[in-house]
Amino acid sequence: SGSGSGNSSPFGACRVSNASAASGADRQSRCILHSEATHCVRSVQVSRTGQARSCCYGATGGLMPSGVRGGGFVYQAHPLGLTPSYSHFFLDVAPFVQCCRLSPFEGSCRDFFVRRPSSTCVGYRPPAPPARARGDPHIGTLDQLGYTFNGLGEYVLVQQTGVERGFLMQGRTALAPMRSGATRQGCANRGQATVFVAVAMVDRAVGSDTVQVMVDAQTTVQVLVNGEAVSFLTQRTLRFSGVDLTVDCRSGRLTVVFGSGVQVDLDANAGTGVLSYMVVLPDSMLGRTAGLLGTWNNNTADDLTARSGAVVPASASEEVVFVQFGQSWQIGAAESLFAYGPQQSVDTFADPDFVPLFTDQPESLFCGCVEAGFEQQARALCGSDTACLFDAAVTCRLDVGNQTRGDDEDFDDVVSSRNMPPVFLAGTVPTVTIRGDQTGSISVAVGLVARDPEDDDFSFFFEVLGLSSFGNPFRTTGNVSSGSFGLVFVPAAVATLPSSVVVQVRATDVFGASSVVRVPIVCTCGCFDGASRALLLSTRSVSMVGNSSIDVRGPCFGVADTVECIFGSLRTAGRFVSESVVTCLSPRLYRAEPVPFSLSLNGDEPFSGGLLVLTSPSVSLSPATLPLLGGVRVTVFGPVFSPREAVDLRVFFGLEAVACEIDSRGLISCLAPIMYTVGQVSVSIGIGSSQPIFATAAVQVMELSHFQPGVQRVLREGQQWQTGQRVQIRWAPTDIQGDSALVNVMLYRFMRREGQWRWIPVMVLGNSVENSGSYWLTIERFMVFFGGTNGDVGTFMVRVQGRWNQLWSEMFTVGLDSELDSVCSAWSSVTLELAAAADLPVCPCTLAQAQRDRRFFADDPLCAQDSSGGSGS
Repeated sequence: SGSGSGNSSPFGACRVSNASAASGADRQSRCILHSEATHCVRSVQVSRTGQARSCCYGATGGLMPSGVRGGGFVYQAHPLGLTPSYSHFFLDVAPFVQCCRLSPFEGSCRDFFVRRPSSTCVGYRPPAPPARARGDPHIGTLDQLGYTFNGLGEYVLVQQTGVERGFLMQGRTALAPMRSGATRQGCANRGQATVFVAVAMVDRAVGSDTVQVMVDAQTTVQVLVNGEAVSFLTQRTLRFSGVDLTVDCRSGRLTVVFGSGVQVDLDANAGTGVLSYMVVLPDSMLGRTAGLLGTWNNNTADDLTARSGAVVPASASEEVVFVQFGQSWQIGAAESLFAYGPQQSVDTFADPDFVPLFTDQPESLFCGCVEAGFEQQARALCGSDTACLFDAAVTCRLDVGNQTRGDDEDFDDVVSSRNMPPVFLAGTVPTVTIRGDQTGSISVAVGLVARDPEDDDFSFFFEVLGLSSFGNPFRTTGNVSSGSFGLVFVPAAVATLPSSVVVQVRATDVFGASSVVRVPIVCTCGCFDGASRALLLSTRSVSMVGNSSIDVRGPCFGVADTVECIFGSLRTAGRFVSESVVTCLSPRLYRAEPVPFSLSLNGDEPFSGGLLVLTSPSVSLSPATLPLLGGVRVTVFGPVFSPREAVDLRVFFGLEAVACEIDSRGLISCLAPIMYTVGQVSVSIGIGSSQPIFATAAVQVMELSHFQPGVQRVLREGQQWQTGQRVQIRWAPTDIQGDSALVNVMLYRFMRREGQWRWIPVMVLGNSVENSGSYWLTIERFMVFFGGTNGDVGTFMVRVQGRWNQLWSEMFTVGLDSELDSVCSAWSSVTLELAAAADLPVCPCTLAQAQRDRRFFADDPLCAQDSSGGSGS
């Protein structure tokens, strides 16, 4: 646009220099999560259960399908929703990183996207072409009728009709800023041009605040909300009642989006003093508008409808349009939305004797420009853009014409971005199945059907994903560009086929808009993990206490086959599921190091499955507070043993080990020894004389059962709590000294730092909350993982801080409610209500649409091309 480049904005955001903003490679490197994407957006609205949708776009500008490592997915917790930002990080960002970046196990990322799918763009509808005004006002109505109106004062631009409370937008004009020394006094047509310098808007249907934007050639751009100035110096998005304001660092525009779906893009230039804008309305307002931007009903014949209801023909002269149509929409004080300065009113900006410039009256536009060669410079700048040429001529300023030219280019980009890509028809994408033990060439026919919404010509393109280290075992036959072709598999390559391969087919129309489908390659049996011929396992993480289920793929199985699952030196019988899968249950494996896994079929040489990671079970202790002299019986909750099971267990209280027994419930029980320290003591479990191998818990050791001087107990309920449980913390309000009206509530975790176990603050639960004597704490999964290790039981205390003193809770533990599968499965198995996610809008089809359509989506700060500025949102 004419307002500036991609790293600055007249609205104050985006001040950080970014010389490489135009480099696609550099843009890609700034995507923290979606490394293969160039830009991502996320839905503005929140589903009824607090979810959001992210959509990511590749180097070609097309929507990346969900399931590709750079693709978008459904957020369990919207970053700007009702849940804390902590929840978005621990429920969305951390799971993605663990499953798709850090997990060494093949299929973890694929499984993550099965649980967290995003969407295709099927059903996406780009907004209607916007109404607009730019320069010395060249106005385009909502029905795309163009006319010029050089009124002076304040006018109704859009007024929603047919409702008592709806959207209203007003504009203010001023004399066009002419070059110093230029004058039209010697011209036959001495009328003056005007420009828009301010707008004000409100949507009473959603109870929005009133937004006002003003530009002045001598000052800077100002944004007011309910008459108060707001600043974008530290962040690019400001949220108010019913309306969001966002500065786009690529273009310098300010985008105002109301809760009803109204979108207004404003381009302000403090150097020229000209304000231009584009307005997009939701479909619900079709046939319900009036004002200078016309009657929106897909019929230009009645766009110039005066306030009285009289229709001025589109072919009328500019003077008739000015007198009979434009001036009828001039506003009075009672209806004005504008906030005024001292000694200002609606009359300050109006002049009943003003004579405008009518561009359709014959005369040289450049008669007032005295600079030699100016007309030639203007024509070279503007080319065939008549609006640019007119604005440069009537102001004798090239920068005014250049801004209009930039606005026209922006509008052309908006119109071209509405081009929809071809759409693959539902139910036409096949699944290709093969057998790994099959010999000879394997040929499969693939027939894809797509259509282009605008009937543009398009072609199909074929590529294979997931084979960077394997080579391509496929070749195509037939005409790929027509959508009907064959896939031929090379047998030698099929034997080493990785399980995550898909054939990707892209349909691209003649204007470059494209969409993608992925044809899954499913190996039914005889399918191993790559060239190593290793077994394919559903998980590589099993519990030390056994009974973990593993689905194993590899050779083709028969119902009469004898299958042995080999865990180190221990063997269990495999259970036949299908010719592709057998299930193994792990035995008890009391060891700290990984255990090798293999599978024997009918007594033959075993197939290798690699190493299995052993996870420690969650444990907690009762009681959680012990006397210094010991002698108290301690019960370990967690793994359940058989009462008669012969296991030589030891419980380590710090470095002091004591023998244990298994009680009638199958729980570990022992007597606490004499302690040699006061405070936190770690407790762990070992087998025989070995070092501790089970998960670590902790107890609080008290000297003669006394609490630390000056610290009181906070009463609480519960012993060991599970994630998702709500727990009440209680205290006596009178125990808070000083100003007792408000307190801060902080969560602490007992963790090892710098070689010592200590209480570490985890998060603020409540800041300046009422000293009511009660606080409800919701146990969340991220509390257990914060600073912990796989399978840890979290040990916590809550501190209630007053002005002069603080209260501490008794120590409590939080147990995990599921086993960890290399952390990833625990992260990604968080319950996700996909039915609720269906409330979210579908993704725009192209990057251009995503960047223009701000009604439902905003840039994701973790992957945005304009990331050079303040914080995103």
